[in-house]
Amino acid sequence: MLFKKKVDTAFKSMFGHRFSENQPGLYFFKWYELEGLKRDDFSFSNRFGETIRGGLYYTDSYSYKDTLVIFSHGYGGGHISYIKEIYHIAKKGFKVLALDAAGCNESDGDGLRGFNQQSSDTFDLISYLKSNDEYKDLKLDLVGHSMGGYTSLNLLNYVDGIHKVVALAAPISFKHMEGAIVTSLISKEANRLENAVLPGWDKCNALDGAKKASNTKILYIQSLDDAVVKWKHSGKVFSKVKNPNFSTAFVNGAGHQTCFTKEAAINFKEYMEKMKKCASVDELNALCESADWNAICDHDPKTLSLITDFLAD
Repeated sequence: MLFKKKVDTAFKSMFGHRFSENQPGLYFFKWYELEGLKRDDFSFSNRFGETIRGGLYYTDSYSYKDTLVIFSHGYGGGHISYIKEIYHIAKKGFKVLALDAAGCNESDGDGLRGFNQQSSDTFDLISYLKSNDEYKDLKLDLVGHSMGGYTSLNLLNYVDGIHKVVALAAPISFKHMEGAIVTSLISKEANRLENAVLPGWDKCNALDGAKKASNTKILYIQSLDDAVVKWKHSGKVFSKVKNPNFSTAFVNGAGHQTCFTKEAAINFKEYMEKMKKCASVDELNALCESADWNAICDHDPKTLSLITDFLAD
C-alpha cells in the first residue's frame, strides 16, 4: 500500500499540472527572433475536446512541398523549447508542424495526464491531417526529443504509412528509464495510473515501434553521456534492433540535450546548478537576465545535419 501511494504521488507530481514557458530563471528563444522563420498558427481538437495549439513553421526556402515534418517536444517544455531545431529543419526546405501537448503552454488542458498524452494527441493530429484535403496526401515525417522521441517511435505501433522518424534521446517508455529492476517494480502501478486516464496506450512502447516491420525509415540519435534518458537503458537497447530500416547515431558530450555542443552542455549544466542556489524569483530572474543564452543553447551543426540529411535523403 505504501509503495502504491508513492507511485501515485510521483505520477501526480509529474503529470497532474500545467506546464508553462513562463518559468522563472529560464529563457526561451522566440520564433520571430530567428531570421526568415515564418509561422502560421495551427490548432485542432483532441479526443478530450481540448484545443491543441502550435504553429506551422517554414522559410522562403520551403521546397519539400510533398512532406510535412511533425515535431514532438520533450516533457514539460513545450515546442518553443526546440525552436532552434525546428528552425534548422525549416531552413533546409521543410515545413514543420510543432504543437504543444495537452496541458502545455499554448494548448488547453489541466496537465499531461500521463507519458502517453502526447502519443494520444499526435495520433488524433494525424487522423485530422488525413481527413483534411490540404494535408491528406503529404508524406509525414516524425521528429521528436525525449518524450517526443518516444512519441514518434510509439506512433509507429498505431499508425501506418509514416515516411520517416528521427528519435532523439527517446526512452523505451516512461517505466524503462531506470532499467529492468525499477521497470518490474513500478510497471503494474504505472500501467494502472496511465490506463485510468489514457486507456489502451500501455500495450506497446517505442522499442516495439522501432522493431515493427514497415517501410518507415528510422534514425535514433543519442548522446552517450545522457544522464536523463540513460544510454544503457535506451540507446544501447535500440542499437541492437534488427530492422533494416532502423539506424543509430551516437554523439558524446551533449548530455540529454542531444543537439547541443559539448561547451553548451557544460554551460547548461552549470546554469542549472546556479538556478538551484537561487532563493527567490527575483534571484532567478536576475540570473536569467545576466546569462549568455546563445552560449548556453549553442547547437552542434553536425548533429543538426544528421537530422536534416536523413530527412532529405
